[in-house]
Amino acid sequence: MKYQIIVLDASGGGARSVTLSAALIVGILASVLILVFSFVVNLSRLSAARARAKFSQTLLLEQQSESALIHKDFEHACSSGVSALQKNDLFFAGIFDDDSMMSRYYTKTDVIDGFVSTKQISADNIEEIAGELNSRVERYREIEHYLQMRHLVERHTPNVWPSHSKRATSSFGFRRSPFTGIPSYHEGTDCISSMGAPVFATADGVVVYAGVRTGYGYLVTIDHGFGYMTRYAHNSRLLVWAGMAVQKGDVVSLSGSTGRSAGPHLHYEVLFNGMPVNSEKYLPDSEGRITKPTGFIFN
Repeated sequence: MKYQIIVLDASGGGARSVTLSAALIVGILASVLILVFSFVVNLSRLSAARARAKFSQTLLLEQQSESALIHKDFEHACSSGVSALQKNDLFFAGIFDDDSMMSRYYTKTDVIDGFVSTKQISADNIEEIAGELNSRVERYREIEHYLQMRHLVERHTPNVWPSHSKRATSSFGFRRSPFTGIPSYHEGTDCISSMGAPVFATADGVVVYAGVRTGYGYLVTIDHGFGYMTRYAHNSRLLVWAGMAVQKGDVVSLSGSTGRSAGPHLHYEVLFNGMPVNSEKYLPDSEGRITKPTGFIFN
């Protein structure tokens, strides 16, 4: 089958005819359709590629922004961490007796101040900084435990006067006996205390004896733990009993003159690991200072 196509000249110059076979027309149409389809497919691929590129760029920007925020947050955390460490250094410096004790637990902040700064923080030293900060946190936990133990020991160590007078009439050690006039060993300190005056526990502990004992009269004995015990003798009245827990400053008895006594007063003893020690070392002076006893656990 053949088709004839007539083309007319608009200027009146006549007409021309072209005869085409059906196969040729089909071929031309098929070629046009293929070109259109290819154009549409390539256009779709191009659009998809542009969309992927834009998505990748957006994702990269988001990642960079997130990384910058993380970096900034870490810089702030490091700065805050260093500031906190510096405050802790000042705090502990005021608590510890000297730097040698402090250095047993942690180092000065200038060890890490050299590289902990917002300008120098990078992916290369973030782990190093974080590791140092974590290490110091662990050391501060050790210090916290130490301070808790120190506070506990302090609460259980005799270090206050057992009487209101805060004055002694007879010291620990050898003295002339008020009864015989012969030198004898005095295992405690005689504190001025009027008849019926309150007698105070000098540390936290548990009463292990409250009763009458030869020479001591009415006696209170307190076990404070950590090797310490205290005795309060010549009382006129006992206000505690064996097994009773007491705290530093609690009234345990009323002063008197029972037992071997020349008059109303308080006989006060401190024992460490079962042996009498110089009780005057555990009594504060007029300015509140106390001599460090040799048996003190944390020097």
